[in-house]
Amino acid sequence: MNRRVAAIVLALAPLLLGASANDPRGDTASCRGGVAAPDPAIDLLRASAEATEGGSAVRFTVTFAASLRVPDSEGRPLRVDVLVRDPEAPAVSFEYYRDVNRIVRFDAVGGSGVAILLLPERGTNTFLGASVGSVLTIELPGRLLTRDLDLAGPAPERLRWSVVARDERTCDFLGDGRPPLAVAPAEAIPQASPTAPPAADPDDPPGWVPALAILGSIGALWAYASFARRRAMRR
Repeated sequence: MNRRVAAIVLALAPLLLGASANDPRGDTASCRGGVAAPDPAIDLLRASAEATEGGSAVRFTVTFAASLRVPDSEGRPLRVDVLVRDPEAPAVSFEYYRDVNRIVRFDAVGGSGVAILLLPERGTNTFLGASVGSVLTIELPGRLLTRDLDLAGPAPERLRWSVVARDERTCDFLGDGRPPLAVAPAEAIPQASPTAPPAADPDDPPGWVPALAILGSIGALWAYASFARRRAMRR
């Protein structure tokens, strides 16, 4: 029974982790172990991912303790890697990245460009989809994260992701270098319902009452006209 429960928990772990995560403040460290000075410019606080455009695109939102240095002209530029695992492609591990097959990379060199590294295929895509401040937002079509034949891309909800920010030898990991987080599904677009007729006001008279009043007025005028004509004829 214990093994069965453990298997269920492992299977549901990505869903339990949800589509967003928080990260402790001030936990930047050396990328490869050892001591590193705190760096608020790459100090991750929270991150989230959601499908957009009805599920054809995905948006990653990463919040830092301070505004990113853009452009970063000192040494190697500050870098933010969104680690992605597409279940339809082989996963690879290297350095401090584990079980990934796509990396959405933002380098703080200026501009809104991001590189999409397709690791098993050894391919690269580029896209102008970044917005920068203390919050880094990257939105891109799902088809750029895969090379399937119909170019539709996988359903973004199937992707798993995480984030690593680094500058020189200092890093901040959202997790442990593996991408276990789910992508929130796109919000359903509400369908327009047919316009319903306005509800009747209980204080309004029934529809036949005005018509009856009009007919009564016409009848009274006709009777008066007939009476006036007969009276004129008697004179």
